[in-house]
Amino acid sequence: MSSLKNGIDAMEETGSSLSHQSISFTAPVTQQNEEVVYEDPSEKNFKDKRYHESYPQLLVFPRIFTKSAWKLLIATSVIVVCFIWLYVGSVWSPNARVHNIKIYIYNDDDGFNYSQTTVEVAQQIQAITNNTSLGTILQNSIMNPESSINHAFRWNVLEPVPGWTRDSVVDKVEKGHMWGVIYIPSNFSQNLLTFAPTIATGPATNAELKLVSAEYIYDQGRHYAAHSLIEKNIRGSLNPLFKNIEKQILNSQYTQSLLQEMNPNLWINLMGWTETVLHPVITYGQNLASYLVFVVLFIGSTLTVYTTCKFLPTTIESIGVLDFMSEKYPALQIVLARSMLAMVFSIVHTTLIWMVPQVLNGHQMDSHYSPGKCFAFTWMMGLAFIFMLFMMARILTVDGFQAPATVFLILMFTSSGGIMDQALQPGFFRIGQAFPFFYGVRGMRTIWFGSLRNKMWINWVVISAWILIPGIIIIIVARSDLQLRREILRREARGEPIPEKKKFFSRLKK
Repeated sequence: MSSLKNGIDAMEETGSSLSHQSISFTAPVTQQNEEVVYEDPSEKNFKDKRYHESYPQLLVFPRIFTKSAWKLLIATSVIVVCFIWLYVGSVWSPNARVHNIKIYIYNDDDGFNYSQTTVEVAQQIQAITNNTSLGTILQNSIMNPESSINHAFRWNVLEPVPGWTRDSVVDKVEKGHMWGVIYIPSNFSQNLLTFAPTIATGPATNAELKLVSAEYIYDQGRHYAAHSLIEKNIRGSLNPLFKNIEKQILNSQYTQSLLQEMNPNLWINLMGWTETVLHPVITYGQNLASYLVFVVLFIGSTLTVYTTCKFLPTTIESIGVLDFMSEKYPALQIVLARSMLAMVFSIVHTTLIWMVPQVLNGHQMDSHYSPGKCFAFTWMMGLAFIFMLFMMARILTVDGFQAPATVFLILMFTSSGGIMDQALQPGFFRIGQAFPFFYGVRGMRTIWFGSLRNKMWINWVVISAWILIPGIIIIIVARSDLQLRREILRREARGEPIPEKKKFFSRLKK
């Protein structure tokens, strides 16, 4: 019996071995270095299954492109559009708006006085000019609607005022009542007669000759870039105009007679015009700095508000709370302390920003101002930015105010008249007059270049208002927030219930 059992066991082992061999012979075969390697089909099936299970996980993109991603895409796209639209739109084709610039004409010409001129020459000049002063001829040529120069700017005529002098006209430009003025002096016509012979001395000598010259007066410190465009158009308009008037005088029926009577230099250089630049900008970089300093200051103010609101609230709220039975530090005192800390940050940032232009070569400073006043003005702008940003952080939360603040910076920057004056921008950018950036740029140009000193008090008042109004509001609101949060902490410490209304407002203000 035992031998029979052993035989059966041997047969089972043999069958099992044959079974394994038959399976192995039907499996895929690979050769490596002439050695046959047999792969187990069960192992291959496991690899295929694992690959197919992991295949959908390779396509991660559809899984993360959710509604939240769409919202973020829309938000970032709006910011990008705002950036490019404001930047490019603010400086797009300013030449097309130069005709909006008001240029005035002040004709102070007294006309001709022929008392010392020979009768023959006097009659010829009267015939050539139709007995009209050269100043009136120049003014009428500019104001003629059919002339090309008339459409180059918005020309206005300043009527002569008794007692006015050239200084009176300059004062108008100084105060920003006009972009520029063409001043026609009282001797404008009379200078033509210096080329003519006189009854007393005979032919005119070279020493007696005076150019028939007008004067273009403008304030470069008001806006360097704008005046660069205006000056280019002025040159392109006045030069042909003066040449045309010269031709009318010299190419007449009396030309041959004038050649014999008048000084020969009359045909070389008769008429012209000069420029008088008020408050010239010596260093181009300082003109750029007049608005870039406030861009950097705004960025520093944003960092100040973010750090003080992000990292200090926990410490601030705990003051006087652990010993809640006797409040040692009132909420108002804590809020004021936080504001003072932000002011310290602003003083340091202002010092660093203010110092750079001061140490550079060629730095300008108007004689009516000092570096101390420049520092005070810059610091006030920093305070205006800080309290403005504190309000934005209060409304939009600490983590949510930075992107809107950046867009707001671009809006203020492009509408401030820093890059291009508002007169040469689309009408939308006049919105900048509602923001402190506009008055900061204008004030800095007053301090550095001396332009528009009569409007400096407006700059101080507007910037002060942007400090006081948001500052008072944010102090009141922050005090209320702190009192509410500290009351909730005390109730939690005592194990007292917290009213649902207080819970709601507490969550709302976090």
